Amino acid sequence: MDWAMKFLPMRYREKQTDWFGQRGKHWHVSVCIYRDESGEIGHRTFTHVLENVKQDWFAVASLLEHVLQTVKIQLPQVTDMFLRSDNAGCYHCGHLWIAIPQISNRTGIQIKQYSYSEAQAGKSYCDSKIAHMRTKMRSFVATGNNILNADDMKTAIDYGKGVAGCQVAHVIVETSKHVLKTHNLKNITHYNDVQYTESGVVFRKACEL
Repeated sequence: MDWAMKFLPMRYREKQTDWFGQRGKHWHVSVCIYRDESGEIGHRTFTHVLENVKQDWFAVASLLEHVLQTVKIQLPQVTDMFLRSDNAGCYHCGHLWIAIPQISNRTGIQIKQYSYSEAQAGKSYCDSKIAHMRTKMRSFVATGNNILNADDMKTAIDYGKGVAGCQVAHVIVETSKHVLKTHNLKNITHYNDVQYTESGVVFRKACEL
């Protein structure tokens, strides 16, 4: 999982004054690598575009739950999930760790483990798909269109045959459901691997350590 760099609105004919003072649009990318029913490895990219959002743990939890709901429908053979992201604050967060078991219960897909890479590392697949989608959006603008909001971003990425293996949703994070404010977990920065078991949660400094 990864937040992409904010996308600045683009116009087919853009004046210099239009370029300054723009507000970037938020988008988040999750790549799901799985085995299909024949045992072959496949992948799907789930992209969320948003107008305005605070890139915090609650936004990540909301988008993660939507991804799992979609996976449950599209890939019913998937029952377990292993997460990986960099250690940005919105991911490496006690609130998110506490929320994950409830996300598993609501979606029917059990999150077994959450591993963290070093900052800006371990997410090359996300970066690759983001580059493909950026190229598609530039091509969309080059054909005489504008991308000014999140709806336009979805239209651009889906334009024509879309981007192979990618699907896009324009979503709104329901901040009214944000009820978890505090927790008692200590020394969060010391742990880079979280395992969820039937008896509880195991925190590790690294995998198997």
